[in-house]
Formats: sequence, C-alpha cells, structure tokens
Amino acid sequence: MTLPCVLLLLDVWPLRRLGPGARQPLGSRRVWLEKLPLFALVAVASAITWAVQSTAGAEQTMNVPFVYRLQNGVSSLAAYLADSLWPSGLAVFYPYPTRGFAAGELAIAGALLLGVSAACLAWVRREPSLLVGWLWFVGTLVPTLGLVQVGLQARADRYMYLPLVGLAVAAAFGLPGLVAPLRRAPRAVAALACSVVLALALAAHAQVRLWRDTLTLFEHATAVTEDNYFAHQLVGNALRSRGELARAERELREAVRIKPESDDARIDLATLLVETGRAAEARAELERVRRNGADGAGFHALVGLAADREGRTADAIAGYRAALEREPGHREAANNLAWLLATSPDPSLRDPEQAERIVRGVLARDSDDPFVLDTLAAAQAAAGRPAEAVRTQARAVALLSADTHPAQRAELERRLSDYRLRASGAGSEPQ
Repeated sequence: MTLPCVLLLLDVWPLRRLGPGARQPLGSRRVWLEKLPLFALVAVASAITWAVQSTAGAEQTMNVPFVYRLQNGVSSLAAYLADSLWPSGLAVFYPYPTRGFAAGELAIAGALLLGVSAACLAWVRREPSLLVGWLWFVGTLVPTLGLVQVGLQARADRYMYLPLVGLAVAAAFGLPGLVAPLRRAPRAVAALACSVVLALALAAHAQVRLWRDTLTLFEHATAVTEDNYFAHQLVGNALRSRGELARAERELREAVRIKPESDDARIDLATLLVETGRAAEARAELERVRRNGADGAGFHALVGLAADREGRTADAIAGYRAALEREPGHREAANNLAWLLATSPDPSLRDPEQAERIVRGVLARDSDDPFVLDTLAAAQAAAGRPAEAVRTQARAVALLSADTHPAQRAELERRLSDYRLRASGAGSEPQ
C-alpha cells in the first residue's frame, strides 16, 4: 500500500528528482503522474483486502473506539522503534491493554517520536537520508497501526520487515556523516561496532530460541505482556495436548477471565471439561457460548459430545446432526453420530443401516482410520452381520499401534472377541 509513497521519498533522496535539491530536469508533475498507476493498484488492493477481511470477520473497527486506536498507534510506533534498536520482550501476540493507555506512557512515546522527527528535520540539508529513512519507517507502518483495525492485535512484529528498511537506510547513509569525528579513533569505533553487533546477535539468539515449540513461545508471551488472553488460551491448549490437564485448565480459565466474551476460549475450556469427565460444567460454558450466537459445526459437535458423555443420547444425536448440517465432512461428528446410531440401547434411536451409510462416507475420505473402522464394525454387528464385523474390526486392530494407543487397542480387541463369539454362534466362519 505504501510503495508509491516510498518511491516518492526516493525521488527526494538519493535520486534528487524532487525537493529543494532537485538536480534532474524533470518537473514534479511528471514525478507524481508516473506514480498514479501504482496508486490505482493500491486503491484496488485496499478495497479487496477490506472486503475479504470484513467477510472473514477480521475487521474489528467498530469494537475499538477511534481515540483508543489513535493512542495505540502512538504507543506502537514508539514500541516498534525501541524494539528495532534492542529486540527484547518481543511477543507473538500483543493484546490491547485492558486498562487503557497511561497518560505518562503516551507522553513519553509522543515526545520520542516528535524528538526524532525534529532531529531529522534539523539535519535534513546535511543528511537528507535521515529524514527519508525515518519517513520510510513511519509511513510504511501507518497501515498497520490499527487506525483501521483488522484483527485483534494491538501491534505485530511481523509488520516490521519493510519499515526496518527505512531505519537501515538512515543508519547506513545518515549516521556515518554525523559521527565523522569518531573516525579519528578507528580502533575504538571498530571495537564499539563489534560490541553492538555481538550484543544484538545475542539478543536475537535469545528471541529465536523461544520459537522451538508452541508452549515455550506463548508462555513467554504471557510473561512479557499483560492480560494476554490469546496467549493463555494457546498455552492451555498446548498443555492439554501434553496431558497436563490441571495446568491447562488454569490457563484456559485465565483466558476466559481476561476476555469473558471470547467464545473460542470458552469452547476450548468446555472441551477440556468434557475430556476430564465434567460434562455438566462444560454444558454451562457451552450455553454461554450459544447465547453469544455461536452456531458453527465445531460448536454443535462439542454440544453433542457433552450430551453423549452425560448419557443424553437423543440430545447428543441432535448435536451431531446439527454439526453435519453445517459441515457435512465433519469427521468427529459423523463418526460419533454413527456410533450412537449403531450402539444405542434405545430401539427408537438405533439405526444401524443409517450408521453404516454415514461411516462409509467418512471412510471414503480416510479408509485407514482405525476408530472409524471400529464404528463400521459396530454398525455391521448391530445389523446382524457379525462375520463382516469381525473382518472390519480385525483390520481396525491391525491399524492401531499398541505402543501409542494401548488402552484403545485393548478396547478394540475386546470388541473383536465379542464379534467372533457372535459370528461363531450364528454359524459363520470368522476370519
């Protein structure tokens, strides 16, 4: 978006096609006219981006007052500058401060930005590269400062790649002229330069080490930011995947405390509660999410699972069906629905033929899923075809490793024995 403006800066320096030091016989009108096609492309790209982000629900302007966004822009510019000079305390996600921006913080940030701008203007005739580099830095950051808010972040370090070029231009071309007297002590300058490079390398190494896994990365984010609900949520999910369920629950509850309106955090908490046998607690969280308007396939699949764990089979079936209406390819909802239709003790709910149709649709996309094959075997057995169930279940057992899933493998083997008994009693030849 800012490329045409950056090219205009380069017309000022080093090309000197614009401004008081212009030395090429090109009128300013021509310099501006040649950028018009680029500005037209920027307008089209901006419109497309706005439409796509709005459709995806990422445009959050109406949720953040403009004054708050303006304060965030000032604070972010100063933070970007400070972090560019010394990369410390970086985070993968920076939330908007829950308690707003302190007046003192904004005053310091504003004074820093005004001071740097004034210095660059004061030295513009001597070192125009300083002003060009500074305006490059500030200008390319403007679309990312949240004045038009897209997404939930207050700022993001990933936006810094192009703006850092401006600071590099100012440092490479402007600073040497300002520190010319230091050239009288070349050894001291060399030692200072080496020390700065070494210090920055160590700081960069410390930051890169944080990216070794999700848990390390987002635990660091919770440590260097305040009330970072998103980082707590990701930490909770990472701990849950590792089986550290007590710590995971604390992190997810902290995410919900910080941002009670976050449906995603509540759904993750409800998922953990279901997994730990507290489906009734999960149902309370899901009801809160439902009142907020949640209606996605994942939400309904989780509603069905919570009802299933509570023994409310009819409600579970309704939840799974609602999930499949919204996403016909939802694997978990389809497999769980088929299992209930095949194994429900209530004759009014049991429908093994429909269960088999559903599960074969899942197997058409993944024919080697042992848990889906387990469901197919249950449907075949319920339909009175135990010999087919034996063959299907034997395949499921063969696909499931006893090393990684010992409990599940033992359960599948138990059902295989049951199907063999049924097949033998029916006079069939089990295979």
